[in-house]
Amino acid sequence: MKTLTKFVCMILAAAAVSPSLAAAVEVPQVALFTACPDVVAALPESLYPAWRAIDSAAVVKVDFKLDGGKVRAVNMSGGHGDYIGHVRRAVRAMKCRQQGDGIVAVRFSIRFQYPEDLNAPAATLQLIDETPSLAMLQTR
Repeated sequence: MKTLTKFVCMILAAAAVSPSLAAAVEVPQVALFTACPDVVAALPESLYPAWRAIDSAAVVKVDFKLDGGKVRAVNMSGGHGDYIGHVRRAVRAMKCRQQGDGIVAVRFSIRFQYPEDLNAPAATLQLIDETPSLAMLQTR
């Protein structure tokens, strides 16, 4: 078999196996306020200029990995597209800490509310922890 053909076969084999490997390796989740205790003060302050300039209600879901206190692999979904870059920069700048070794996952949502859009009493920026154990407690 030629070298190029072997290379292509190896890539196809890896692509076929990787979804099952990704599912088998589960990253433990940590609560947002445990991992990043200053988030309540820091994130709204970082996002305030963009929030006031964009002036549109949205919910942005954020998922990132914390590796040795460093924010890595920030993924977002939902919300108004204009918020994405601002949220990504603000999340990467957050001061977080990690207890123990290894990589942990942190999930949360940011709700940008305005009185005219959501019948809210005032413009608010709300942080919602999306850790599964906390979500179960909130629904009870």
